[in-house]
Amino acid sequence: MKRFPLALLVVDRFCIGPMCRLIRVLLVPVPLSLLFVFLFAPSAFAQSWITAVTATTTTTTATISWTTAVPANSQIAYGTTTSYGSSSALNSNLVTAHSAALTSLAAGTTYHYRVLSADSTGVLVTGLDNLFTTPTSAISVSVSPTAATVASGGTEQFSAQITNTSNTAVTWSATSGTVSASGLFTAPTVTATKTVTVTATSVADNTKSSSATVTVNTAAGILTLNPASISFGSVTVGQTSPILTSTLTNTGNASLTITNDSISAGDFNWGGKGTCNYGTLTPGASCLYSAKFTPTAAGTRTGTITIYSTASNSTVTLPLSGIGTTATAATLGVSPATLALGSVVVGTSGTASGTLTAGGSSVTVSAIGSNNAAFTVGGLSLPVTIPAGNSAAFTVTFSPQTTGAVTAALTFTSNAQSSTTVATLTGTAMAAPVHSVNLSWSASTSSNVSGYNIYRAAYASACGSFSKINSLLNTGTLYTDAAIVDGATYCYATTAVNTSNQESGYSNVVANVRVPAP
Repeated sequence: MKRFPLALLVVDRFCIGPMCRLIRVLLVPVPLSLLFVFLFAPSAFAQSWITAVTATTTTTTATISWTTAVPANSQIAYGTTTSYGSSSALNSNLVTAHSAALTSLAAGTTYHYRVLSADSTGVLVTGLDNLFTTPTSAISVSVSPTAATVASGGTEQFSAQITNTSNTAVTWSATSGTVSASGLFTAPTVTATKTVTVTATSVADNTKSSSATVTVNTAAGILTLNPASISFGSVTVGQTSPILTSTLTNTGNASLTITNDSISAGDFNWGGKGTCNYGTLTPGASCLYSAKFTPTAAGTRTGTITIYSTASNSTVTLPLSGIGTTATAATLGVSPATLALGSVVVGTSGTASGTLTAGGSSVTVSAIGSNNAAFTVGGLSLPVTIPAGNSAAFTVTFSPQTTGAVTAALTFTSNAQSSTTVATLTGTAMAAPVHSVNLSWSASTSSNVSGYNIYRAAYASACGSFSKINSLLNTGTLYTDAAIVDGATYCYATTAVNTSNQESGYSNVVANVRVPAP
């Protein structure tokens, strides 16, 4: 009887390039004349030794790429299950960047695959199981735009759309001129019109491509208007709109000359701000055309400016449009309808503000008058025209000379539907107070302080709304308030103002300052 040695498991260390791992060497019982040695690499080692595994597919092919830590050969096991069943041809070249193609695959099918690489010592490392799915339809390529016209030496940007493959890269080519990797076509220099074909070819399947046709014209000037039309909006019949313009630019690659221009008869006229003047425009140069609109009737009105030149588009039109509206009766409103000037000490003044608003159409105010000399109006320089929908502010000053309640009418004369608009003015004139309030405060520690403002508010259970009581900036830290009412109660605060006329917030508020009764 023959004897066999016992099985022996030896754990040893081996190195592939810079990486070392434990290897199990299994010696199995065999006849003495035979000896088999099996080398096993742990799966964690395979993952670090084989990296960057990717698959790019078409309907019937797949290209598998991966890298190895050291130079090694290349092979792929693949199939529709984890049993694989098929393999690619062994590539014995020892490299670190690997790529292998699988062909004759079924469309719309999911495949399992794993990569295998062995180094120069013969140690084989097998990658993990991976999946890819082939598309159900053939690769399709389309190009946009499909047709274009450019001038001699000009450019056009094309783009390609690839479907039914994960590899969307294309290569570009042109029968004349040049086209970049991004699809930017540069036309050749021509002396006569030339047709060029620009083609995008799929990298995944070079039998699939699509083309665009480019017509290359000789160098010429091209006129472009911006805006391409002018709309004046709504304008009252008989009135004239503001002047509007459009910029005329030579967007071609040769100079051109403006030979003539005209504006259609009707409601539109030249604006008087044009700069073209039958001149020559070099490539990229611009000039202005302008027009104005005076509607002669209600409704939509149209017109055209026509420009003639030596450009390739020798006749260019600029459409004009506007809407004539029927004049609406003008109105003039005043707000508030009653201006209360409050209580003012005889010999001093108080002010209030109001607003005039034009409705319907613009209003011209020609005169303002009050039937009581104690009230005067300021803030408006007459005559003043207020556009429809706009407002103008005015002020009323109350300067009583005798005590008692005062009422007056403030009349505005204009060209509105009602020629006069009236506001009511009220005020109370008080005798000069017997008492005064002396104020003092600490100087501000801020830099560039040029003075102080003093504010006063009426006091009931709390301070009311504060109003400034000094007419000129107070340069010191003392102030006497003599414009008070005997028996009243007040609150006071101050602010600091710097040399840039910036004002601080209120100081501390002194509240419940009671003035004795007379």
